Amino acid sequence: MELKKAAQLSAGVEWHNVDCVRIGECFLREPSGAIVLPNTSIFVTDSQLGLFLFSLNSDLIRNVSNVDWRWAQGAALLPNGHLLVSMMVRESSAVPWRRFIMKFDSDLNFVAKVEGPKWIEEETILRERLCAASNGNIYFAVAGETFSALYELSPDAKWTELEHKRGQTFIDVQVLAVVGPVTELLLVEERRGCVCLYGIRESSVAVRRSMTPVERPGAMCIDEQQQLFLHLADGRHQKPSEFDCSHVLAVVGPVTELLLVEERRGCVCLYGIRESSVAVRRSMTPVERPGAMCIDEQQQLFLHDLRQAKVRHIQTSGNSFEPDADVALAEKSLYALSANNGFLAATYRSINLVRVHKYKSIK
Repeated sequence: MELKKAAQLSAGVEWHNVDCVRIGECFLREPSGAIVLPNTSIFVTDSQLGLFLFSLNSDLIRNVSNVDWRWAQGAALLPNGHLLVSMMVRESSAVPWRRFIMKFDSDLNFVAKVEGPKWIEEETILRERLCAASNGNIYFAVAGETFSALYELSPDAKWTELEHKRGQTFIDVQVLAVVGPVTELLLVEERRGCVCLYGIRESSVAVRRSMTPVERPGAMCIDEQQQLFLHLADGRHQKPSEFDCSHVLAVVGPVTELLLVEERRGCVCLYGIRESSVAVRRSMTPVERPGAMCIDEQQQLFLHDLRQAKVRHIQTSGNSFEPDADVALAEKSLYALSANNGFLAATYRSINLVRVHKYKSIK
C-alpha cells in the first residue's frame, strides 16, 4: 500500500526530462533542511515558519507551527520513520526558551522530546545538525559565534560532549559505520579542505585520519545504499565558524561511524564512536573544499564540492575516499543536503526553496 502511494505521488514527474523539482518556492521563508521521506513526501524545516510537508509536485500537504516553538533546525530521519528536529521550545510563558530535540511521526504529529546538551544552554548557536546511528545513538553538531562542538545522545537520554573546537569549522557530519565497539564518523572540515574520519569509543576520540576526495568539498549526504555524494562549489572561499551538519554512515556492532564536515579546514572527518566515546578519528580531503553531506539508506555518501559547484558521490571502500560520479549541479549557497530512496534534497536558505534531484544507485 505504501509503495502504491509513493508511485502515485511521483507519477506526475517525468524524471528523464527533469534535472530537479523546486519545492516550497511560495511557502518558505528561511528553510534550514529537507528530507525525502520513504513515501516520497518532502519534509522541510523552516527556522521561521515551522515544519512543512510537500508532495513531489510541490503541493503543500501540511504545515505545523506553534507559538512556543521556534528556530527549527537539524532534521534527521530515524530507522522507524520518525523525524528528529532541533528547535527552541518555551514550555510556558513564565520560563525561558530552551533547546530540545523534538520527535515527530511522518505526518508531523508530535511524539516526544528531550532537552538539548547543557553545555550550550547559554550560548548563541548559528547552525545545528543531527544524525542518527542504527545503534540508537544520536549525534548533534552545533556552531556558535566562537566555537563548534559535537555531542552524542545515548538511547537512555544521556548527553556526552565529544568535541569542542575553536579555530576550526565543521560544516557537516555523518555516521559512516558502527564496527564492534567503535562508531566511525565522517566530518567535513573547511579550513584544511579535508574529510576527517573519527573512530569513537567509550565517549572519546581514539583515531583521526584526513582525506581529500575533491578539491573544494561542500555539502554531503549518504543514501540508503551507502553511496556518498559530495558538493563541489566554485567561488570565493568563505569561513563561517561552524559545524555545518552531521550524518550517520554506518553502525557495526557497538560502533557508530559518523561523518562531520569542518568548513574552516575544508575537510570531512570520520568519527568512530563506542559507548559515548570517540574511539577513532581521521581526516580526509575527498574534495578541496567540502560542504554539506548526506548518507542514504544504502550507505551511499554524497558530498557538496564547493569548488566545482557539484554534489558528488564518494566511494567509501578502501583506505581513501575518492569521488567517482557527479550527481547534481549545486550552487555555493547550498545550506543542507539529504538523500533517501533515490532522491537528493538540496536546501537553499538564501533563495527560500528546496531542489529535489533524482539519482540512480552508483553501486
